[in-house]
Formats: sequence, C-alpha cells, structure tokens
Amino acid sequence: MTLQWQSSVITQAVVDLLTTNHVPQDIRYMYYGDQARIPEVPSAAAMSGPRNREFNQTGLQYEMVIVTYVMVYHGLIGDLQTLTKGAEELIESLEATLNAARKLPDSDGAAQIVHGVVSNVEPGFAERGKALFVVHRMTHTAISRHQVGL
Repeated sequence: MTLQWQSSVITQAVVDLLTTNHVPQDIRYMYYGDQARIPEVPSAAAMSGPRNREFNQTGLQYEMVIVTYVMVYHGLIGDLQTLTKGAEELIESLEATLNAARKLPDSDGAAQIVHGVVSNVEPGFAERGKALFVVHRMTHTAISRHQVGL
C-alpha cells in the first residue's frame, strides 16, 4: 500500500470521486481549484488546504494531516428560500460519498490515505463575479503517513 502525502494527489482524488458519483446528475461541474465565475449551478470546486506533518512515535514516519476544501455553489442569493432544503440534501449526499470512500482508493482500489472524513460543513455565501451565491464549504480531513527521508 503506497500512501500519498501530496495535497495535489488527495485533492485530485476528491475531485475524481465527486465527479464520478455526482456529475452531471447532482452537480453540473466539479472543478479542481476555486473559480472566479460559476456559469451553472449547482457546481463544486475542490482546493487544497493546510497540510501538517509530525513525527509519529517511532520517528521513522511522519503522520500527515491533509485538508481539502470543497465549495458547493447552489444558486443565487435571491433564490435562498427555495434553495435551502435542496442545498442541505445535496451537501449531505456529497458528504456521504466522501465518508464512504474513507481511504480514497485509487483506480486500482489501493488506499491512498489511512483515513479520511468530512470533518466540517459550513453554510454561507460567496461572491463570484457580480453575483452572490448560496454556498457550503465542506472540510475533508485526511490522515496519511510518509517515510522520513523520502
């Protein structure tokens, strides 16, 4: 089992997982990296967050904590009342998909991380272009290991 420590690999795995399971039936587009404009909703964007590295107890490996943010853009603020329940259901569906793939298996089924989970979901708003969108930010937290000296 080759565990991954690179944020780019983990973020791409999140993009691939959500694209395979939710585009185009639940979300229109799944982007790697946030976007200045959102042409169609609902759409989502995954971006790498903080990556922390600490020695584990043996001192021969690093324990990695890799954060990936997934922003889900539901619609314009003017549609808030009609979006609320549907937005929450969509987020719960995406969250369930990420939590079910707790080892983010690669295309051959090999684990890329020790464990991953959606650790936080924050509703809110985001301005893109001249539009204000209803948005949720999911925080996917992954734990991995990396050998010291490699």
